[in-house]
Amino acid sequence: MITKKKALFNKTSHFFHLDGLVTFLYQLAFKIVRRQIKYRFSKVQDLWCRNSLVLGYLEPFVSDLDLTLVLQSRDLKYEQEILKFLKIFSMIFPFLGEVNIIAEEDFPLLAEILNPFELERDPYLQKRLHAPKTSIDRTLRGVFLLKMLESNYKDLEVHSSLRRKKWAFHFQ
Repeated sequence: MITKKKALFNKTSHFFHLDGLVTFLYQLAFKIVRRQIKYRFSKVQDLWCRNSLVLGYLEPFVSDLDLTLVLQSRDLKYEQEILKFLKIFSMIFPFLGEVNIIAEEDFPLLAEILNPFELERDPYLQKRLHAPKTSIDRTLRGVFLLKMLESNYKDLEVHSSLRRKKWAFHFQ
């Protein structure tokens, strides 16, 4: 249920152009996190944003800042150190979302098995993988929708219109 305060904020945020300010805040947070990760973890080849910030459907203070991180090679202990470090940053930037950690050696396999809908949420990864366009059948749509329902389950009651907007974006 949306509270009166939240409804008022939603109306006034668009009026006062807070969307641009929030986008700037998310971008600034990303730049800070990226610089610190690259400085502290030498095996990190690349780090970028995916989903709402990159695709243009960011909802202020609702959307997460999701990241993809590429390592030179798979190293579970190293990945755990990175995730621990990012957990500290999530105290500073509570909108910091999930992080996909991928090793460069995994790219050929990912290009073959990733669901095309999931891959479209990460355009930089899609470009790096040189993933061939695959036919999108009902099964892939269903799997993607079930995953979205599972990951957005808690937000459905509070932000149902925003979730529908997000899903419409992916299924258009």
